Amino acid sequence: MKILILNGYRRTPPNSNKFANFCKVVKEAFRRHKAKCSSDIEFVVKDPTNIDDYLYETLSEHTDEESKKRFDSVDMVFIDGEANSLPWSPKVAKIAMLFRMCKLTDKCLFAAGFGINMQVYHCATSFEKINVINGNSKGGLLQDIHLIDLNFARNCTRSQVFLDHATGDYYMYKKDDNETGIWVPLGNVGLHYAKAAEEGGTEGAFMTKVKVYKPKPSKYSTHEVLKSKITERKCTIKKEHLHHWIAIGLQREFVAINESMWDPHPVQMMTTSVYDKNYTTIADSDKGPEMIEHLNTIAVQFHIEKKYPATVEILNNFVNKKFEVIVENSRADMSLEEAENYRRSMMYTKVAAAPKPHEEVKNQGKAMFIKRNSMGMQTNSVKKEGIRPVTARTGTSGFSVRNISTRASSRKSQTRGMNGKGNRASSAMHSRGPTPSKVRCFSAGRTMRNQSTAATDSRITLKSNLQNKHASSTQIIKPEDAEKLSTANKQLVKKFNDFLKHNTRRNTTNSQKLAKTVMNYIETEITHPELRKQNEFNRKKLSNYDMNIYYQLNLLKDMHTKKESTKKDIRQMLHPALEEDNMPKTNKNLVGAKAHIKNMFTNKTRIKINPRFYTRYKEFSKLPPTNLDVPVIRNASPYISEEELYRKEYLNNKKKWMGKKTFKNFFGKASSSTACNFIPNYVTITPSEPPILHKFRDLDREKWVDENFKF
Repeated sequence: MKILILNGYRRTPPNSNKFANFCKVVKEAFRRHKAKCSSDIEFVVKDPTNIDDYLYETLSEHTDEESKKRFDSVDMVFIDGEANSLPWSPKVAKIAMLFRMCKLTDKCLFAAGFGINMQVYHCATSFEKINVINGNSKGGLLQDIHLIDLNFARNCTRSQVFLDHATGDYYMYKKDDNETGIWVPLGNVGLHYAKAAEEGGTEGAFMTKVKVYKPKPSKYSTHEVLKSKITERKCTIKKEHLHHWIAIGLQREFVAINESMWDPHPVQMMTTSVYDKNYTTIADSDKGPEMIEHLNTIAVQFHIEKKYPATVEILNNFVNKKFEVIVENSRADMSLEEAENYRRSMMYTKVAAAPKPHEEVKNQGKAMFIKRNSMGMQTNSVKKEGIRPVTARTGTSGFSVRNISTRASSRKSQTRGMNGKGNRASSAMHSRGPTPSKVRCFSAGRTMRNQSTAATDSRITLKSNLQNKHASSTQIIKPEDAEKLSTANKQLVKKFNDFLKHNTRRNTTNSQKLAKTVMNYIETEITHPELRKQNEFNRKKLSNYDMNIYYQLNLLKDMHTKKESTKKDIRQMLHPALEEDNMPKTNKNLVGAKAHIKNMFTNKTRIKINPRFYTRYKEFSKLPPTNLDVPVIRNASPYISEEELYRKEYLNNKKKWMGKKTFKNFFGKASSSTACNFIPNYVTITPSEPPILHKFRDLDREKWVDENFKF
């Protein structure tokens, strides 16, 4: 097994220590799996200066076949770098190329630091390479776009863009027929500069995450997460991902080090909701996503350090999961050659329209011929859905919005002009409602107008053609089926109108028959999905009068309740955690209404009411007995509180204390003597000798006691 570890830091002593710690954590994670691996685990450590041996990309300078083989021999890739490194910066171009290779082959990848920015950027731009011309590749404010030299802007290519770092929108300079030129929004990088977004007004407010109320932790909670540094962030795992394999052994909240000043857009926004289809946010903070998953890739915005045990646990979970997948399947990715072949096969595919009669195609004219011969593009890595820039939606940059609306309206008028002849020719065949070609024409114009800010002209045209495929396949009805359907609708409408005119007590039999007919129609539509789809297609052929009847039938279908809500169902709906023993035993309705088939068209409704008025007497009668009826024995002594008892005991104990008068001070009456060895005595009046002159026993031995002591 071969593991590639890539260093994305600059060459400084602090960064070298960070990367050394990262390598140590990765090697320790693989050490426990050494016995399971049949071959030795080889670790290859590289940096941007010597990573050329593993880079391969067509239409670039890295086209060595040996590099392709070396990359295919790698099983897992680990990347760590500075959090503020930007994915489009020329300094990380080689790292971005390796990242694209990993995504193309679906290789197991763990990216820390700027890994989440790299993943979000490639999901937002669909691997498109851009070169930011303002702010030293960091972007700038949108109002500074007029400060760019006009001669320089005219020579800019499509990849050279102006980046608004407050919203993430990037703009391309496009020349007009009058050679004046305008800046057109081209896309969004998926990231924003946090400080600029906070000061960016309306546009920046859309970029920042909406603050959500969180209840304060209880004082009895044993686990509370607190931040101690400015660079720390409190990450929260989403509830739906608490049992995810990457969150094994983690608390729901944990602290990690994050020094990034660029944050991904929150996925709940309208302009970036397409991101949710590309990657899954597992954990986030008050700034935005912190840990995401996309296929075999786990990208985090924080660094892996042993000071923060939760980050090390995340890397260990990734190694455990991917190691099991590789051992079971012998590999978890595809080779570069297989990926390139698959991408070429899926790049250009002909989108064929649904089969139609020859006469209908002939009547639709040139527009249908163009749509049936359209081409579409599909990619393997991420979805080719552009992101509409925020500035175009909010209308702050008037020049871009004006240009987009003009282009969309001109395309819409051209499309209508192309389909004009086809509509007039087919009007004789379909007199009611718009023809399928006209519906497709309107949908194509609407698609162009909605996505004009997200992609170029060719991409918009391709997307509209792809949608025309679905529209044409779902709006075709044979002429003979249409005639039968219109006849059946007329008969049903006639019966319904007759019933409304003669709704009396005498025609109850007819009303029951009509109700039965309508209910058969509803049940048939529910049990047969094919007929339901056909009815949806036929609905577009009906006139306004017929559409009224159709919605009335749908109203009847909604009125038809097959199951009544009992007391037990209501209790279970209001209290999902309630056990079965606490549920009501009877299924009687308190106040329930039955809707029968016979009175479907009438206003008569049966109401079932209990004969006895509902009270809570039964519930109170089942309460446990209390001791209120037991007599209480009272004392004649007055009540003494605990505070009074404490004060009384305190005063009694205070009487035993020794006061100041008990002590006799003789400090002013010390004895004095003229002897040289005299020591003043402050305790007694009598003088005392120094200890050295003290005689412990008599010097005369004859006076010593030579027998037992007598007491």
